[in-house]
Amino acid sequence: MLKQKNLQLNTYRLLRLNDARFINHRIEELNDYKRFVIAISTGATKRVDALVRTALNRGASIHAILELMNRAAKGLYKPKNYEEEELLRSYVFLKFGGARAAHFAHRSLGLPSITTVRRNLPTEAIFVSVGKPTLPELERNIRASFSTDVIDPAGKAGSRGFGYILQFDEIAVEQRIRWDSGSNQILGIARETSGNISKQFNTLNDAILIAEDLAAGKISKACEATVAALGAMATSPRVYANRAIAISGTNKTESGVTHAKLIQTVLDASKTQAKRLGGYVMSVASDGESRRGLAFTILTLKRPLAPTSPIYDRLHSLRFMDLRVGNDDLTGDKDWKHIMKRLRNLLLRDAGVQVDGVHITTFLLRRHFNANDLTDRRIRYLLRPDDKQDVLLAFELLREIILLPPPLPSDDPAFAAVRRALNILGSLFHALLTPYCDVTLSLGDQLALLSQAAHISFVLFRHARTKFMPTQLYADQMIMIKNVYFCVAKYQAYNPDSQFHIILLGTDRLESLFGMVRTMTGNDSNADLYQLSHRLSSAAHCSEIFAKHPDWDRSPRRLHLPRWTGPGRLTSDMDHLNPASWIGNVWVSNVSLITEWRRGSDTAETKLRQFGTTFDLDTLANDPTYNILQPFGVPLQSSDATVELSDEETATPEDSADSSTWQF
Repeated sequence: MLKQKNLQLNTYRLLRLNDARFINHRIEELNDYKRFVIAISTGATKRVDALVRTALNRGASIHAILELMNRAAKGLYKPKNYEEEELLRSYVFLKFGGARAAHFAHRSLGLPSITTVRRNLPTEAIFVSVGKPTLPELERNIRASFSTDVIDPAGKAGSRGFGYILQFDEIAVEQRIRWDSGSNQILGIARETSGNISKQFNTLNDAILIAEDLAAGKISKACEATVAALGAMATSPRVYANRAIAISGTNKTESGVTHAKLIQTVLDASKTQAKRLGGYVMSVASDGESRRGLAFTILTLKRPLAPTSPIYDRLHSLRFMDLRVGNDDLTGDKDWKHIMKRLRNLLLRDAGVQVDGVHITTFLLRRHFNANDLTDRRIRYLLRPDDKQDVLLAFELLREIILLPPPLPSDDPAFAAVRRALNILGSLFHALLTPYCDVTLSLGDQLALLSQAAHISFVLFRHARTKFMPTQLYADQMIMIKNVYFCVAKYQAYNPDSQFHIILLGTDRLESLFGMVRTMTGNDSNADLYQLSHRLSSAAHCSEIFAKHPDWDRSPRRLHLPRWTGPGRLTSDMDHLNPASWIGNVWVSNVSLITEWRRGSDTAETKLRQFGTTFDLDTLANDPTYNILQPFGVPLQSSDATVELSDEETATPEDSADSSTWQF
């Protein structure tokens, strides 16, 4: 028994010692965790999350983690397993702040170094075309801009893949002659005058001859660059991010017919690279630039839509719809933000606006805004004539007209007549504006509103012609609305299980690229052609990054449109409108084009009757020559013209009516 007792005592003594050792170990661990929390709170260790992640992957203890943190605080250890977001942040620092800013971020914030960023996120610059872009040059640029892992497979058999918007615009460049070592070309000469110079820099005589021709005035430097970019109609930020595929210097002397050939070459290159793109070009977009408007007329209004086309059955029953298309059912498009700006400029023009027989001027606008309790300071801000490119200012002026209430029975008859005319304008502006700003709208509601806008404009333009609005603005507005319907029809035919966001139409994505180019590091905001080629490639990557992380970016205020969340209400934030922010149902399978077109037409007729406007659409509908682009039975555009109307909404109606390009 004594032996058993001693054995038990020894056992309990050992157990006690083990417990004490275990408790001491746990106390040490708790102390280590406390030191760990204190170490984090000091902020001495950069990228502590990456350090801990690396240590845990190695199975390190809390004590080992503390040792690593101590070494990292002394600069003796740096974790190298960078996350994707850290690489993207460092890339943005490099492109917008330059090497100095990227180095600062690496040293102070622990972000990846410049070498690491360039190794993990390589950027291949697109080549600048010295003369008119050629097919091989464009195909090479498409392959460089669209890596094989960017575009997802087209999907089920029969699908044509993504529908692309081919966008064109100009950006001012520094008039400098540069040598591009990548392509061995001398850049900076306008394509209009480059036909008689060497496109390759092979000997010193090539450069001498260019200098002599410049001095003699035989050739000229490019003052602007024509940029073509492709953007897919998709929901994934990486897919719908815009990518430039063509850069060509210009001195702005090119004719519309010649420019149409340039655009056709870009279309041909996109077609040959359809597999690389994973889709097809379904529309070409631009702003209101007149030369390109003529080129679009030549390319997109060639012939009537063929009955054998997959989209014919969806569109041919739409009353007053213009069914002319280009090759492969190509349609033109005008940027919707430019349309909004031009509508504001229309209201400010000296000649005013005539609506239903009422002549509206800025004087009358001031009077009615005052009657609606707007302050004089607010009215001066809305009607200031010195800023015609501010999208937000245009939005606010159009919105104030939308919010004007109907006249009261006690109002003076003259005042009431003007107010009714303004209410008609408000109905038009509301139908044009909200489809792009109200994130709660479904695709069907957007289409119905655009149909309403088309029918109201059709009636008002027939009443007053250019006294209502310049012919080019009317035509561009109708081209924009027509393109939305055609593009939705194409997605219903080729991608019926897809979403469609009309906010991706137009050239807004290209304008965003230009904004990034102007703010990227450099000696001047207007880059030369060589710098532009590199900055556009980098801007495409940054655009993709900001689309994926919209909270990282704040784009220029003048390009913003606030969200419209209900009648008369605006959100306080100026957030980005992108596919991720859209709440409404935009699946193309849930839309009937004929129903939405008729719904918009019926609403337009109801509103016009309420305001006492006379019209007879049923009679016009019996004549197939009348449509939204032929309000008087003949085309507004002539593809045979060589000179087009100036895009100046502040000109008088008489000036607009004198153009030989626009026919009645």
